[in-house]
Amino acid sequence: MKKEKIISSVLAGSMILSLGGCSVFGGDKKAVLEAADEYAQALLDGDVDDIIDLMKDGDDYEDELTEFFDKNKNNAALGDVFEAIEDTMTYEINNRSASVSKKDKKADLLIDYTMVDYEEIFDRVVDEEGNIDDYVDAIEENEDNLTITVELHVSFVLSHDEWLVKDKNNENVYDLYEFYENVSGFSFFNIPAVSMDDFEDCIENIYDAEYDWDYYRYDYSDYSYVGYWNDSNDIYMYAYDDADDARENFDFYTEAFQGTIADGDFDGDYTLADSGNEGYIIFNGECDSWDFYDGDLYGCIFLKDNTIMSVMTHDASASRNDKIEDFLEELDLPSPSSSL
Repeated sequence: MKKEKIISSVLAGSMILSLGGCSVFGGDKKAVLEAADEYAQALLDGDVDDIIDLMKDGDDYEDELTEFFDKNKNNAALGDVFEAIEDTMTYEINNRSASVSKKDKKADLLIDYTMVDYEEIFDRVVDEEGNIDDYVDAIEENEDNLTITVELHVSFVLSHDEWLVKDKNNENVYDLYEFYENVSGFSFFNIPAVSMDDFEDCIENIYDAEYDWDYYRYDYSDYSYVGYWNDSNDIYMYAYDDADDARENFDFYTEAFQGTIADGDFDGDYTLADSGNEGYIIFNGECDSWDFYDGDLYGCIFLKDNTIMSVMTHDASASRNDKIEDFLEELDLPSPSSSL
């Protein structure tokens, strides 16, 4: 009988230890799930301060993440599209996927984000010959409830009794917000291809210009150039061997113009579009910026594949503006009068 009591006592002690172990594990799992929920919400909000606070060595990534979100959320051409997609995002933490080891100070789980199927909606808008505004409307309406799921595998480490996300390369952020890059590759418009010869002929026809006197053309090893700079005009075209050089040139203009807008140094109307291998800045107003231009501006800057075209005047007189319109019309390019 005494032996039975001893055995019973041992079994009871084992059950208590086992239950205690479950209780500890449950507490750790609850703490991980709470940390995961905070992190998931911070990602959803794109809140850099909250994201880095919830990460191991988060301060190391502050500049990178701030630049990433600022660049995309303030994108003058696609900011409305990005915001519309972001507004459709929700998340759910997969509790069953949680794996927690307090001994190893590690934990893992899955977070599923749901968002609008922006690629399918884009295809439908393009099929109907819609523009970027139609795309934003279609995302917001999402009549057929088209969605996709992005699954994030999130890892945690226990640091000073706090579960922090371990994500050295910010893969969670970049995977969730992959649509920034994808949508930037969509094309909502079709800028016609213009040859150097056609551009040169247009300079001669519209401005009655003479080669090697009023305008110049040069052919270098990696690009060709033709330009007419007289009479307060910046009318020129670059054709690069490498389309990446044209993209880099156009990015310089768009970043400078966006900075001018942000600083309040442009007074007038403008539109900016940048998608895939095409883009344009169309403006009519007054600019006061050393980073972009200083003075009156009427005209456009275009990116098309491997070419950059500038067709603008710095003199806001009606006659000079009419010349810009005639030039753009001859090349079938968008103009301030047709776009603003």
